[in-house]
Order: sequence, then structure tokens, then C-alpha cells
Amino acid sequence: MPRALCRPVSVCLAAVSFLALAGVSESPAGQVKKDKVKPDLVVPKEPPVGGLKDGTFVKPAVSTAPTSYFYAVSSAKDEFIGQGETIAYDGDKLRVMEVKGGTKIRLGVAKKSDWELIVAPPVGGTLKIGEYLDAKLYPDNGKAPGLEFKGMNRESAKVAGKFVVWEYEAAKGVVTKLAIDFIQRSEETGPPLYGVVRYNSSFK
Repeated sequence: MPRALCRPVSVCLAAVSFLALAGVSESPAGQVKKDKVKPDLVVPKEPPVGGLKDGTFVKPAVSTAPTSYFYAVSSAKDEFIGQGETIAYDGDKLRVMEVKGGTKIRLGVAKKSDWELIVAPPVGGTLKIGEYLDAKLYPDNGKAPGLEFKGMNRESAKVAGKFVVWEYEAAKGVVTKLAIDFIQRSEETGPPLYGVVRYNSSFK
């Protein structure tokens, strides 16, 4: 059964630093040294979630500067994970790491995470650009894509969902660019929670 703890969703603003752990590679947003254009680390006023509301993926427009942010909408108060809230984090609060069989996005201050999003290909696969349908709860997804968004001590026992990878680049185990849209239903039949993550991305 899901576990619940009520506390306010917060939008955090602070600097983050590079973290390297044995077996885990993690990097902060906005550190593209060769990029002459200043990265945009602010959640846009109109995040590209219009198609997600209808359960569809619409390719986002190209951005003039690298973007890094997270934005998700919990569609109803009885949606278990987000409980009807909007969850938004500027890019300096995103940390991206490769985990076994997938990629994890952590949202929060320093080593503390308020929320986590994990996306993964079917077991044995490699994350690539494209749509991943009929996703199941990571890491027990087996031959299905893996997906899990959790936080505030709330997580699902099962999920049904899908996600699309618009952009993904990694070098020596460190993710350098990422753009993902996702839709998740807690306990497979709950109201949807949908959102986008951009990390040094070429997309809005």
C-alpha cells in the first residue's frame, strides 16, 4: 500500500555542486562550460504541458539557450503522489544521475531530495530518444519501460504510465543533456500526474 506524509510542496532556489559516488554519476544543471549562451535555469511561465493534459506527447519547440527545470502537475486532489499540487523547481535544484538500468532526476537541496523521477528502458536495454509506452513501476518493470515519480514520503505500489525522451546525451556515465515528458498513474488507475524535465536541454 502507498505510504503518505503531508507537508507542503516547495519551490527551492539555491546552488548545487557536482557529486560523484562510487557506482553513481551525478551532475548539476547549468554547467556547460563551452556554451557561450547563458543557460536558462528558470521554470518558464508556460511550460509545455498542453499535450500531456490530453495524454499525448507534443514535441517541444527548440530553445535559444540551454534550459534546465522541472515542472509537474498533479491533476486532482486524490492523485496520491502530488495531491493536486503543482511541483516546480528551477534548474539549480536538479541533479541527474545514472542508476542501474535507468536515469534518476533528484529535486531538492544538496544531498536531500524532495522528489525523484526515474525513467528506464526495459531491463537490459539502453535509454534512447523515443516514446516508451505501457511503463511499469521501476525497478520491477521487467520487459516494460520503467517509471517512478515519488516524494514527500509518498510512493506508489504500482504505476501505469508512459514517457518520451526528446533528448539524451551522456559521456563517461555522466548525463549532460536530457529532455523528458512523462505521465504517471499511481496504483495504475489513479488520476494522472504529468510533467516535463529539461536538463541543459535544447528544448523549451
